[in-house]
Amino acid sequence: MSNHVFTKRGLVIGSVLLLILMAAVAISCGGTSQADYEALQAEVDASQEQVESLQEEVEQGRAEIQSLEAELDALQEDLDAAPGEAIALENQVEELRAELAALENDLLSKQGDLANLEEELTQKNAELEQIKQR
Repeated sequence: MSNHVFTKRGLVIGSVLLLILMAAVAISCGGTSQADYEALQAEVDASQEQVESLQEEVEQGRAEIQSLEAELDALQEDLDAAPGEAIALENQVEELRAELAALENDLLSKQGDLANLEEELTQKNAELEQIKQR
């Protein structure tokens, strides 16, 4: 799943950057017809949907982290209650900690991508506003 997420994120960021470049060229050339405006508006709408999708992924990541933390706490309680099973439980705890660390890193990456996309979307909206005022 994470490879798919990274590929999807790369495509989203690349698409957004291309749209910004296209808008800048259209603005600098003065060729901002109604069709250009509508096309840019559609692209902004699509970017907004991508931002919302990434926001959902961030929330899902947070939920997964909370679930793993709860599982980790329960295993630690089991470990404390049953010292005879300590080795098996310690292995489970370590596996969960590694999975939790990976999820936290993925979440941080997604949050960074989300911030970048939101900034790019803000820039697109500003460009749209400039086109409207012409």
